[in-house]
Amino acid sequence: MSRIAALLLLAFSTNASALELTERLIRLDRELTIPHAAKVAEELFKLDAAGREPIVLVVATRSGFVPAAMVLVDAIGAVESPVFALIQPEAFGVGALVAAFCDKRYAFPNSAVLVSKLEYEAEKVMKDSPPLPAAAAETYVARIYELYAKRLGLKPAELRTRAEAGWFLTAEDAKAAGFVTDVVDRVAWTELVVETVEVKRTATVKAKRPALDAKDPLEGTK
Repeated sequence: MSRIAALLLLAFSTNASALELTERLIRLDRELTIPHAAKVAEELFKLDAAGREPIVLVVATRSGFVPAAMVLVDAIGAVESPVFALIQPEAFGVGALVAAFCDKRYAFPNSAVLVSKLEYEAEKVMKDSPPLPAAAAETYVARIYELYAKRLGLKPAELRTRAEAGWFLTAEDAKAAGFVTDVVDRVAWTELVVETVEVKRTATVKAKRPALDAKDPLEGTK
């Protein structure tokens, strides 16, 4: 394990109140649409390909829809690097959903979480031609509630009841409920050392030319 990895794991331990950050950081800071989620997922894949240090997903999301959130949930599950959520200042709706699927979740003291009713898509999209059958959308959302509840240690019906009522949590409330791993009040920045490796390649050029006989064709003519 590298020195940076050890420092990060120490900073992200359960009893920590300080956070060590590196440039392996991605912001999720607007309405979560599928194009935005796809871009964030691409950043996750690129950082994962560059190394196995933790990736921090800074969540500041208020709105969005379930399919977009699940693009990120699938990406988080697909990468080998640990992904940690840092809530600043709020993880509302699908922001909370994405955060729940991160390996660990952290929040600043004045951050907040709102677990709210999950929506499949915008009303406009639901009315497009051909429209998505309402039963199909409901089935999809019900399955996500099951996965979401499992991550939080709740029963799906219990989570759905809380979500539809608007389950609001301060940072300390979220920690007490087990949604947040820890509340942090100090941040340190560490630059990762980048190793440059020079790769030399030899090119082989192939060209077509007439084949020559092993025996000299002029031999014996003199």
